[in-house]
Amino acid sequence: MAGGHGHPGQERVGTAGLAITLGNDLRSIINAARATNPGALDDPGIRERIARTWTQIELTKLLNYRALTKILKKQKNWPEVPLAKLQWSHLAQDLAELAIDMLGPNGLILRGGEGAIDGGSWARLYSFQRYTTIGAGATEVQKNIIADKAIKLPRK
Repeated sequence: MAGGHGHPGQERVGTAGLAITLGNDLRSIINAARATNPGALDDPGIRERIARTWTQIELTKLLNYRALTKILKKQKNWPEVPLAKLQWSHLAQDLAELAIDMLGPNGLILRGGEGAIDGGSWARLYSFQRYTTIGAGATEVQKNIIADKAIKLPRK
């Protein structure tokens, strides 16, 4: 718990801001693709992934708003917090992969490399994405929490 007080999981509501950041990132990736690899935006598969990612970002924002509302009402913020964390880690990975697929080969060039897009930030995001399954509580731990509390699966 943050600072040793509050409800368990309260520190993880920070994913609300991350969901907003992911929405901004998706807009930036689309703008970068328009400027550097516009043909990608004509690909129906890419367009579907953009729509699916946008929908998932909105869902994650709503999960976080619901968790924050519960905290303000002094209610348990269950199950929204672990669900939002799982959503965020999947989204961060999907977004990083989508960025590289939309930007093409130059999207993989890191800062300092000739032709790097947005200072190599999308290439850095792509290589950093695996952290999201560990940061703020390992994905497997979150799944176990959900299984224990919501689904009441038997322990092995």
